[in-house]
Amino acid sequence: MGSTAYSGKTTMLYTQLKDYGPIETVPTVGFNVESFTHGGINLFCCDLGGRQRLRPEWTAYLTPNAIIFVVDSADITLGDGANNLAHLLNEECVREASDAPLLVFANKQDLKGAKSPVEIAEALHLRELSDRRWNIAPCSATDGVGISGGMDWLVQALKSQGKSQRE
Repeated sequence: MGSTAYSGKTTMLYTQLKDYGPIETVPTVGFNVESFTHGGINLFCCDLGGRQRLRPEWTAYLTPNAIIFVVDSADITLGDGANNLAHLLNEECVREASDAPLLVFANKQDLKGAKSPVEIAEALHLRELSDRRWNIAPCSATDGVGISGGMDWLVQALKSQGKSQRE
């Protein structure tokens, strides 16, 4: 699980996917490792933080079957998101897992000025990813709207590849 800074990935992980309820978050330094179940599939999630300086450490922990990338839809440029996603997808362990589906959570859709999924796909250059299945799920990590639908898509993508671990 990667993202742009302050996009809400930690809030999403703990308040929605892990269902801990409202929490106070601080910027992720390093990464958080959690597991949860969705759609009858056990998922192991690394909430990656630390930006550039910790990126070399990520590869020791990543052998992804799927990638979740969270963007702040209300970010004016989304340029940081495009760069972060490109770097993540160019990591050797991620390139080797080119069949791993990519779910982009377009978070903060509840905020004024939030970009549409079409605008986000364009900003992140997703249409250039001809070798990877991807989907954008508009959502709000604070109230949970859209998260289940995005996870349902990801679970179905994993099941269709036979890369899921059942409960």
